[in-house]
Amino acid sequence: SGYNKNELIGKHSSFLKHEDEQHLCLHRLFENLKSDESWVAETRNCKKNGEFFWVDVITEPLYDESGSKKGYLSIGHNITDKKRIEFLSMTDTLTQLYNRRQFDDILRSQLQKTKFLNQTIGLVIIDIDYFKQYNDYYGHPKGDEVLSSIGSVLRSMSVKGTEFAFRLGGEEFALIVFSMSFDAFLDYVNTVMKRVRDLNIPHNANTISDTLTVSIGAVLSGSHYGDYDLDALYAKADELLYRAKKSGRNRFFVNTFEAKESENISNIDDLTKLPMRKHLETILSSSHQERLLILINLNHYTYIHSHYGAAISDAILIEKAKMYRRIIQGNEATLFRLNINEFAILVYDEPLFETYILKAKHYILEQTLCQIEHLSAEEIVVSQVIGVAMGTKNLLGKADIALKHANKHKLSFYLYDDMNDTTFKSEKVHFKNIALYKDALENNRIIPFFQPIVHAKTGELYKYEALARIVMEDGAIIPPQNFLKAAKEDRSYEYFTRQIFQKIFNVYENNPGISLSLNISYGNIASHETLLYIQNRLERCGGENITFEIIESEEIEDYRVIQKFIDMIRTYGATIAIDDFGTGYSNLAHLMQLSPDFLKLDGSLIQNINQDIKAQQIIKSLLSYTQNTYSKMIAEHVSSKIVAQKAIELGIDFLQGYHFGKPQPVEFYGLKKTF
Repeated sequence: SGYNKNELIGKHSSFLKHEDEQHLCLHRLFENLKSDESWVAETRNCKKNGEFFWVDVITEPLYDESGSKKGYLSIGHNITDKKRIEFLSMTDTLTQLYNRRQFDDILRSQLQKTKFLNQTIGLVIIDIDYFKQYNDYYGHPKGDEVLSSIGSVLRSMSVKGTEFAFRLGGEEFALIVFSMSFDAFLDYVNTVMKRVRDLNIPHNANTISDTLTVSIGAVLSGSHYGDYDLDALYAKADELLYRAKKSGRNRFFVNTFEAKESENISNIDDLTKLPMRKHLETILSSSHQERLLILINLNHYTYIHSHYGAAISDAILIEKAKMYRRIIQGNEATLFRLNINEFAILVYDEPLFETYILKAKHYILEQTLCQIEHLSAEEIVVSQVIGVAMGTKNLLGKADIALKHANKHKLSFYLYDDMNDTTFKSEKVHFKNIALYKDALENNRIIPFFQPIVHAKTGELYKYEALARIVMEDGAIIPPQNFLKAAKEDRSYEYFTRQIFQKIFNVYENNPGISLSLNISYGNIASHETLLYIQNRLERCGGENITFEIIESEEIEDYRVIQKFIDMIRTYGATIAIDDFGTGYSNLAHLMQLSPDFLKLDGSLIQNINQDIKAQQIIKSLLSYTQNTYSKMIAEHVSSKIVAQKAIELGIDFLQGYHFGKPQPVEFYGLKKTF
């Protein structure tokens, strides 16, 4: 124990006991001794220096020669080494948290303890959002680092003897806490969420945040909150976790057995102290009165943040919030912060609608200069875009459409009332497509189909082009025009690319001799992570039979980035095609600069090639170029024999289209499926 004899003689038997053991341990001890029974236990004790040590102890009554009880004898020996071995068997090796077996044992024993001591017990279940996607995107070693980081956070939340942290398995964790009020428990769970966010771990495959997030279900039980057996407690926490995940993730639900509930999705913004999106949604859903909603988007906020730093960008948000507050008088309107660079003003009184529209146009939009005196002497230009809607139904959706319309058409202000119904209907279809795409992405239902490309003269197979399709649960096939635009606008597009590339490369690697083409966008090429992934795949399986089809579009900002990509993939023997050539963004100067191996003509040039003389002349000119530069031409959308014959007559090298085969699953063409 570290004490000498004189320090121990005469002390109460609880002197060495750890504080968590004292009350329950002594109660059981004396209950046994009153009944003249022996008491056997393993107890945790404290050394003089504060370290723990464990003792296996037996305590028995002592009797004199006449049979009268004259006292008690307690004998024990140190079993700390044994307990250390036990600890290793009940600990998760990666995170150093208790494992699932210990979770069941501790939860069961601590439930009994809390009932005896009339305490509360709280169970918190934590699940990392989109962790499978994290592993797929960054690799399992990085995934293990994340699990260790979460483990460190939970260890920091379980330093008291009344708190226990567990890894239940995979990306699921748990905490057990005691003797907390509901408000303290709520604050405890909120702190867990905040500490995970503060890790600031990048997660590009997370569709709800740029960084790693968690979802939490938590339940508090005890004498004040109803009955609490083990199965019911776990089932309730698991149910709340499921609700948090289905409600959008990155949030928690807390409940008690008397149904006192709190949902947290950051209703109050920490920086500006404004109510946030969920609060606005609650107000709009609880009333169908005529309202005016003004959405304000700060332009170029990402650039401001990266150029001036977090302190100045945060100060700008605070100053903007103060400025927006100044135009609101009394309770006639409420200001919200909806996301990083977006605010909203909700106006309640219809007679004030015109006044607030004028304030938005002629005051807010004119406030473009922001000076943070204590941080920067420079006046920073922060312009704004405003979308406005008024009405009783779907007000937030309509205002958001107005804001998007303003951004798309380079306007500073747009009022939804000026828009016709067809725009709204098209936006509804777009949002539906986003939901379709994200559900398919999350459930691994986006797969490559393959379409043959044939030699024009012989009709023999040359290679396959891999094309993304969504396969619905009922087997229905969704073509790319129904989801590709939504994918490109969503922050998960890079993860989508990685997922589909992985499946294509698996087919390539497991079908020797196959030649494949796959589409790649400028956004993919400009991504350092995607380039590293492609290089890794080419290192592994070579690139001699791989063609990357670069999509010509207005998003291309720097052709030097594309040239660097081409140089890299050619070192592995891969080739380059310029896809959709002949559309509005095609550029002959860029074509000469990139020197592609293949030129794929857009379908608009091919579909009426047998009748369109101008299209024939353009193709002849391009054929002259490809022949002089030793590149080849591929015609897409060859849908009939007549079109195919005309393409052959003109001298096009390869043909692709429904006339030769539709995009089909990999097994349709007798290839080995590997995903």
